[in-house]
Amino acid sequence: MMELVKAENGYMDALKELYLTAFPEAERKPLDMMERLAAEGKMELLAILEDGKFVGLDVNMLLPGRDIALLDYFAIRGDLRGGGYGSRALALVLERFRGKRMIFEIERPDDTAPNAEERARRKHFYLKNGLQENQLFASCFGVEFELLSAGGPITMEDYRQAYEETLGEEWARRADIRELS
Repeated sequence: MMELVKAENGYMDALKELYLTAFPEAERKPLDMMERLAAEGKMELLAILEDGKFVGLDVNMLLPGRDIALLDYFAIRGDLRGGGYGSRALALVLERFRGKRMIFEIERPDDTAPNAEERARRKHFYLKNGLQENQLFASCFGVEFELLSAGGPITMEDYRQAYEETLGEEWARRADIRELS
């Protein structure tokens, strides 16, 4: 049985290891900041478990009192990718946030990027699992993203507010969020 559990319940080391290997340094936020935000109720660090075994991570920005959340990081262990774990885990995440809109950042599709095929596969994965395109593209921390959503359409203002309300004004300023055409 697959489930989402708080990483602090014995899975923080596994979450940190996967986080550091699955995401490029340019896309990673400081782990100590994420743990502080989780303690404040603004973020959740979740381990994805299959029959009690760590298979992946899910990190969400929470916006209490709002109808929106942002999936910040989602990854399945490299040795388990392609086995259906991602689709099943994503279904759990979407169920967890049923009734809310969710923002998903994916690397902007770019046929000239060194990882163009990976970007295309990632977008295909999210679309086949029910996410919607919004024709929104943004630069955040200097990385270009396409913004997908679940639960309804999103706006650039929703995206900016998610960062500002979760990370605070200083980090939102550092993110230097810009809409791209």
